[in-house]
Amino acid sequence: MTQQATATFSDGQTVDCWRMHQGSLSGDASYYKLSDGTVLLIENDPELQLEEEPAFAALSDASRKAISDYYAARGKLYDLPSLLQQAYNLYQASPESFTPAQVQQTMSLSASNERILCCLTSVVQTVDASQSQLLRCGEVFRCETGERVELFSMFNVSETQARASLVRAADPALQSALAELLQPEWVIFCPENIEINVPAGTFALQENVYQLGIRYEDLAGQLYTWAIPDSPQ
Repeated sequence: MTQQATATFSDGQTVDCWRMHQGSLSGDASYYKLSDGTVLLIENDPELQLEEEPAFAALSDASRKAISDYYAARGKLYDLPSLLQQAYNLYQASPESFTPAQVQQTMSLSASNERILCCLTSVVQTVDASQSQLLRCGEVFRCETGERVELFSMFNVSETQARASLVRAADPALQSALAELLQPEWVIFCPENIEINVPAGTFALQENVYQLGIRYEDLAGQLYTWAIPDSPQ
């Protein structure tokens, strides 16, 4: 275990980051500890699970490197200082019953065909032991080059029309606003349908992720055929 950078809370309490190698099965992790040794948060290193997938292994070295480099450059999708502060607040409120917060980010395959590799980034955050928060984001890459595919380039209609079609399963009262707010990373290509995850807080009083699903047949004539993943065997 090795010690790294130190952060300081507003009351002067410090937290140190300790790096631990947990072995090939568990991976590496960072343990954020208070000066008295209390573990506030366990941060597991981001895990690129794509490397276990035959579809990824079948790509050229250059394509695999381009995808790996994309994820390395993008980094973490969570706010570590905010998680540490939330964990410290809970610890201060009830030190006797406090359990360490945890966060894990993984990148995995969601679907594919001979032209594209569709991927899913999942972030699981557990600050309060009684409740976990899950963030799911989608990415699509060209198999030939490893280049990321822009969402609306996968449609043969205008971006405005594509946005409207993607959110047609939403509550009618939300469709217009959601079509305008829709972010490409909210869209995940799965083998049988497209999944859309609208983060909590996007709309007033929205405390949880708002999830939609749309079948590929409902996008017939709008989505290019090369953009439709292979069906499960």
